[in-house]
Amino acid sequence: DAQARMVLHSRLWRIRNKLMRMLGYPGRVVNYSPASLAQLPQEIAVPEIVAVPEKPTVTIVIPVYGGFDDTRSCIESVLASTNTLPTEVVVINDASPEPELVDWLNANAQRFTLLHNEHNLGFVGTVNRGMALYPHNDIVLVNSDTEVSSDWLDRLQVAAYSHPRIGSVTPFSNNATICSYPIFCEDNELPEGYTPAELDQVFAEVNAGQIVDIPTAVGFCMFIRRDCLNDAGAFDAQLFGRGYGEENEFCMRSAQRGWRHVLTGDTFVYHKGGVSFAETQSEHQRHGHKVLTRLYPQYDAVIQQHIAENPARSMRFAVDAALAKRSDLPVVVVVNHCRGGGTERHVFDFAAQLEGQAHVYLLTPEYENGPAYLRPFSQPQRAGLVFDPHTQIQQLTNTLRWMGVARLHYHHTIGMPQSILLLPESLPCSYDVTVHDYYLACPQVTLADEKGRYCGAPDEEGCNKCLSKRPAPDNVSIEQWRQFGGQFLNGAERVFVPSYDTLQRMQGYFPAASFILAQHEPSLKPIEVSLPSRRLDEPLRILVLGALSVFKGADVLEACALQARALRAPLEFHLLGFAYRALRTKPFSHLQVHGAYQDAEVAELIAEIKPHVVWFPGSCPETYSYTLSAVLEAGLPVVASNIGAFPERLAGREWTWLVQPDRSTNDILTHFLEVQRMLTQKSMPELLPVIDMGSADFIYSADYTATIEQPKYSEIVPFALHDIWRTLPALQADVAFSDVRSPFVRKLLPVVLHNQWLGPLIARMPDNLKQSIKSRLGS
Repeated sequence: DAQARMVLHSRLWRIRNKLMRMLGYPGRVVNYSPASLAQLPQEIAVPEIVAVPEKPTVTIVIPVYGGFDDTRSCIESVLASTNTLPTEVVVINDASPEPELVDWLNANAQRFTLLHNEHNLGFVGTVNRGMALYPHNDIVLVNSDTEVSSDWLDRLQVAAYSHPRIGSVTPFSNNATICSYPIFCEDNELPEGYTPAELDQVFAEVNAGQIVDIPTAVGFCMFIRRDCLNDAGAFDAQLFGRGYGEENEFCMRSAQRGWRHVLTGDTFVYHKGGVSFAETQSEHQRHGHKVLTRLYPQYDAVIQQHIAENPARSMRFAVDAALAKRSDLPVVVVVNHCRGGGTERHVFDFAAQLEGQAHVYLLTPEYENGPAYLRPFSQPQRAGLVFDPHTQIQQLTNTLRWMGVARLHYHHTIGMPQSILLLPESLPCSYDVTVHDYYLACPQVTLADEKGRYCGAPDEEGCNKCLSKRPAPDNVSIEQWRQFGGQFLNGAERVFVPSYDTLQRMQGYFPAASFILAQHEPSLKPIEVSLPSRRLDEPLRILVLGALSVFKGADVLEACALQARALRAPLEFHLLGFAYRALRTKPFSHLQVHGAYQDAEVAELIAEIKPHVVWFPGSCPETYSYTLSAVLEAGLPVVASNIGAFPERLAGREWTWLVQPDRSTNDILTHFLEVQRMLTQKSMPELLPVIDMGSADFIYSADYTATIEQPKYSEIVPFALHDIWRTLPALQADVAFSDVRSPFVRKLLPVVLHNQWLGPLIARMPDNLKQSIKSRLGS
């Protein structure tokens, strides 16, 4: 539809501009902003206005055709308004086919000026008739499926006369394309628990006096100054007939005569949408767009640039934050890296468990040590703000203070600007930390040596020897590294760990921290192991799941698959996912790589492969493992390394083998042949002993917000924040549409990684660069 097309065009526009800049042609990227559009050279002499004219009376034009209930509600809301300026309410019946509606209009004709069209003139002809009725008045066009509130018209007029060249003003609405709230360019429901009038009041409070230029007004509620209308002329009824596109053409035409069109942030008008011409909307939209682009070939580019820039995002953000403040729920800001993976998966689960208990915001770098992006977590499409953490940390702090943040929650610190880590010093709220790996204790993250094997957790001398080969950021020693880790964890009110093994290891490094063993997935339901059927002459299908790095066993998997091929062993390896480099596959080895997947499709993909056993080849201690969760839900036999969280999560489970990490290739293949024999003979291995893990009953949904207290903040008025927000950087394309996880990109990335020419180059890339590219591509 039209909205989807606009969003798609916006994404293509961003890509075009980025490619032009990369090619060194920034000057060739045309600026189609509304301000620039109004300055395009014209042969027509533009009348100069040196002062704001006297504000005339306003004619409210309501064209009526169908939808009795909506039309009556609209007119009643207009008549109930508390505006102070003089108005004339004109209702025009465009030959309505609904007798009930016509009868109601006639019965209430004493309350407004009522006109009846003898024949159906269409929307544009009807509107033009109303605009010509009082030739000295300003005009506001109001669709019959809208609902206005309070002194809405006073606010529109203030915005209209805030600059001498403003020609039209459009308010926010739930259904108004580029003027929509809460989600840009979408049809939205009202926020739960809010009436149109209540929401309008929030807009009036937090966005008072705020306007941004827009390329076109939106006709559901459009204030037009009379001097602009006289200069540019009325709507074109001959070209646009019954409607759709007429206000866009008027705005393009008047913009070329020097008039501005603005969105005002302090007014919200409810718009149901599509009442009058619901059955023929698409037809009229297609016709209107075709005519419009024939008259103004640059129109689509104008809209694309506006959507890409989204200049009103700070107004939407302000309303979102204000609604959160007005609720009884605490605001929790989750701080996380930009690498994706299991940490991101847990953050999604964490936010889901707090649904209805807290308002969760996400603060994450756009790229490592880059600008920090702050947005509501529940809907990535909602408006967010970007702060330069090196020069705008005070602006970010003031924003968080105004939001009334009750808790910061750090899920990772890697690639995080130091100023973000020091935010707790500037806020009166406490902070929590969740441990997802060993980064605060070891800059190598996973306790792995240079070959990807478990380092054995040596003493500080051994760690410094490791750092001499693979330095930590800023070349600090292990003592300095852990000193900061200790300060950071000791300052946290709660430090959550997902497994008993993680708890023990981290306590060894940081004994003073307040660790809490918390369940990552309380709703996880492992099923009883069911042995897959297997023919006697069939090779053992061994599944490896996930994105494999060195420490997760990518090299080990390849070595085993190559050796199995050389020995003609009846073993068949399958990687559902991809590796950090291209692996040798069939016919050179007994390995087949199936590529990246989405979490929602993993069960179906596993079923298609029909594995006999699942193997976790890594040798370093995992803190949790979401891939193991998928296997537990599939009820498949498992072979895993006897280290990290695996032993406690697999304890007491049937058809499970725990093996020593870092075995030789021959030992691994020999063991799989033994597993094959045991599965064939149904000779189950001994059950793994249950580990005493102490108390692990902390559940986020039940316990997280129970002890959070709302700190006291000094009052910050949002008007001052708008001045700050106007100086913030624009969102990058991949952040602005961070909800998009393109299937094309997901399939493209493994292909690139496995390319025979690019593979060797990618293998030599630093891990952090590869992780950054991977996360930015949304894989």
